[in-house]
Amino acid sequence: QRGGHAHPRAHRGAQQGQLAADKPTALRQPYWQIRRMDASYALLDRRIHSSRRSFLLRACKSSQVQLLRPGVNLLCVVWLCSTAVFAATTSKWEDEHISSKSVDDDLETGRATGYWSCDRECRWHFGFFDRRIHGRLEGFFNKKCECEVEVAGELQGLGEVAYPFTSSPFVGPPPLSETFRNARPFDPDYWANDYSTPYLCAIDMGMPGATPRSYASNCTVHSCSAGKAALEARGLTVLHCGKCGACSMPSDIQVLWDTRESITQQMTACATKFRVSNTLGFRPQTLGEMKQCLREVGIQFSDDGRAWSEPANRPTCFDCWTDNIMNDAQLCWNFCLSKFVHSKNAGHFGKDPCLQCDEYTSGPAFIKCAGANRRSTGIASDIDRNDLASTKWEQHICTAGICAAREGEPSRCDTLLRDPLRNTK
Repeated sequence: QRGGHAHPRAHRGAQQGQLAADKPTALRQPYWQIRRMDASYALLDRRIHSSRRSFLLRACKSSQVQLLRPGVNLLCVVWLCSTAVFAATTSKWEDEHISSKSVDDDLETGRATGYWSCDRECRWHFGFFDRRIHGRLEGFFNKKCECEVEVAGELQGLGEVAYPFTSSPFVGPPPLSETFRNARPFDPDYWANDYSTPYLCAIDMGMPGATPRSYASNCTVHSCSAGKAALEARGLTVLHCGKCGACSMPSDIQVLWDTRESITQQMTACATKFRVSNTLGFRPQTLGEMKQCLREVGIQFSDDGRAWSEPANRPTCFDCWTDNIMNDAQLCWNFCLSKFVHSKNAGHFGKDPCLQCDEYTSGPAFIKCAGANRRSTGIASDIDRNDLASTKWEQHICTAGICAAREGEPSRCDTLLRDPLRNTK
């Protein structure tokens, strides 16, 4: 006690102890309560979170009072000492960046969370747009994700899925003809794969606070002019082909347009720094630091869910892009090793296995999350895909997209997207 009063931390601990005693043992603590911790514990939690259920941690816990025993305990001593040294050398940074309250994803590292792999896997199977869904990686040789959803402060089990999930392996284009075993199927409602979606995403640019909406418009891969004309007759502006997503707001499409010639290289450079720092582990970057790296080079996607009329528990545009980066870090690293040394965009899709892995392994989830990408909005990207023409790997640019332009004519994105109404949400 201090001055006759109980120390606030002791009081908080007593309250938490009472809550734990009152709660049925069958119920798990909610995700946000698990993350509520003091700064000093947050560091160690993030350091070992992804492996706290591993054999090594269980072995160390079971033998922590007999540290002089040979074998596994020697390994425990080395592991625990290295963790302590890491904590000591970074404690100042952690004190500045970690709150004693709930630690959100921006303050987590890829190293500590397994790059959020099970979160993405569980959402893919149980509720793609529901950010309340989380997953925990279990097992050693036979890995699986145990999936849960947070409802009213409690976690409810959803089931388990294999990790990584490999139901749709895909063979990329020649001359490499690489097999991407963790590829996923594209959702036909979005502008990808066979480009057969009948949907257009449109918005009323004259209405403050308007959000994009999806409209069935009888589009085909070759023409969407009739569907576009019908929507424009209603006073709507067509944004892109395919259903709307978290990046369908004009302000985010503006970012795509402004960075169209550089985003691949800049995104790769920031993603590489994040991946390397988390692989080496001396000072792993947080998700928030990677976002800041992207913002500093002009990749300033929205992070407030403005594309949704009801944004609660939905992904933001930045979430879609960082999820894509994390998925590449886990499932495409073996195709992208050269990027660790040289992040410059090679620019040739048919000869770059890293770009191909990103397209077929991470692309299906990305386009479903974002809705808008360069191809769907009518933007010619900085990636050469010309040699895919007339093959099953051909990728089409949406001619109805807001940034599409006839040859020799300026794009509407040079002027239309700069309207101040684009940021009204």
